[in-house]
Amino acid sequence: MTQAGDIVELPASRSAERSIPLLRRRLPVQALLAFKAMALGFVALELIVYFRWLPRWLDLRLDQAATTKSLLSGWLPYEATIWGAAAIGMVALSIWCITAFLVLWRRSQDLFGLLLFVCFVSAGVIGSTDVFEILRMQRTDSWSPFPAIVMYTANAFCMLWVYVFPDGRFVPKWASLFACAWVVWNMVRLTLSAADMAAIGIYAVVINLLLVGSAVASLFWRYRFHASPVRRNQLKWLLLGCMIAFIVYAIVSIIIAMPALQKPGSGFLLRVGSTALMSLALVAVPTAMLVAIFRQGLLDIDYLINRTLVYGSLTVVTIAAFFLISSVVRELMHRTIGQVSELLTIMLALPMAMAFLPVRSKVGRVFDRFLSERTVLTVMFIDIVESTELAVRVGDREWLDILRRFRESVRGLLASYGGEEVDTAGDGLFATFIGPGGAIQCARSVIDEVESMGIRLRIGLHTGEVDRYGTGVTGVAVHVGARVMALASADEIFVSAALRDLVAGSRTKFQYRGDHALKGLPGVHGIYSLA
Repeated sequence: MTQAGDIVELPASRSAERSIPLLRRRLPVQALLAFKAMALGFVALELIVYFRWLPRWLDLRLDQAATTKSLLSGWLPYEATIWGAAAIGMVALSIWCITAFLVLWRRSQDLFGLLLFVCFVSAGVIGSTDVFEILRMQRTDSWSPFPAIVMYTANAFCMLWVYVFPDGRFVPKWASLFACAWVVWNMVRLTLSAADMAAIGIYAVVINLLLVGSAVASLFWRYRFHASPVRRNQLKWLLLGCMIAFIVYAIVSIIIAMPALQKPGSGFLLRVGSTALMSLALVAVPTAMLVAIFRQGLLDIDYLINRTLVYGSLTVVTIAAFFLISSVVRELMHRTIGQVSELLTIMLALPMAMAFLPVRSKVGRVFDRFLSERTVLTVMFIDIVESTELAVRVGDREWLDILRRFRESVRGLLASYGGEEVDTAGDGLFATFIGPGGAIQCARSVIDEVESMGIRLRIGLHTGEVDRYGTGVTGVAVHVGARVMALASADEIFVSAALRDLVAGSRTKFQYRGDHALKGLPGVHGIYSLA
């Protein structure tokens, strides 16, 4: 049995998460810049190759639509279907690229973030149109075989991220074998010509389905057997999106592989519609990922991005509303008295300017009710140990100065580590973080920072689901965090088992401090301290 004070070793069944994976290790600045340049260079290449041939592919499809219409002389909207499919493909590509550049902006400090960036753009390029039809057209291109090399490399990247998502580890172990097989399969496809691949026929379709299915299966395995409750909550919608995309991909692959659909005629519309359906299904994956990023803290990307956009838009709308009211009043004055008084305009503008901030604040509070979010956050509670005795000993004036310096220091560290202050009731402080890593580093820095102030702290950390209303945070996870802090002594940082599990792959060491019944909460909870 594990005793209090023991250094916790991870179980053997989770040996894949014992060390920091290669993709998540910190890189020297020069190496990181070099890898970023390579990632941006490859993305630029694949987009150039793709958009260089996209108009020609579209012309080919429109010619095929015209030929089909002349053969069948029907009323079916062949040209409209082509344009509709192209529009759906561009929407899919745009959403994938938005997700990719969001990751590049906020999460590209290691190889994992750069891999996700390249993979997401590649997934959008490959899934937006019938890329392999474009490759067949490119055999006569003066750039050949360069476009094929770029596109098959992009096809290899478009699935790799699933095997290591969302923490850079291959889970389960067999996922690495299938990832290698997927890369080798794309090298084989590059070696063979498009005509040879068509000759392979149904076998190529089966191999594709098996390998793509293995990626989705690895994500399901991670979700079912290797994810904590918090991680499971982050992955559930993404897994659903991937499963929908895979089912549609399987159906569309079989339909497109039919020889009758390769020629102009009755199968042409079904082929184009199937391609559009595939693009539409692929939209579900980045959409689910963006939801998990903004609502559940997936990939540790700051969810405040979307709230900042909302509040920024709200400010613009409020300013526009004031200008509109001012314009209407001026126009009424002009129609009523035949002129516009500048003095009256200034007298009207002053109270409107004074009312701007209160009105915006009031409207913001109304919006906060609708922006309430169930999201995953790490909560941090800080309390000054024996604060009453200290206040009595130093006097009120000195105590207020200590509190001021303490809060200023903590706020500076919160800004450095991505924390957000929620409340400073009494002599403590309550803050939230998107991910547990920043919270742990901040907690350690806070303990060190206040040592010179003559005060001692205890800190509690917990990760769980909370409800957000504007800057307010509520939920059971908040109560757990407060109870965890209450168990700590001076200079101790206590964390919950839920948080410890989320950082199990890091170099952070923990000491087991026993199972505790937390006041007002059911069951017992494993408590750990930072070793």
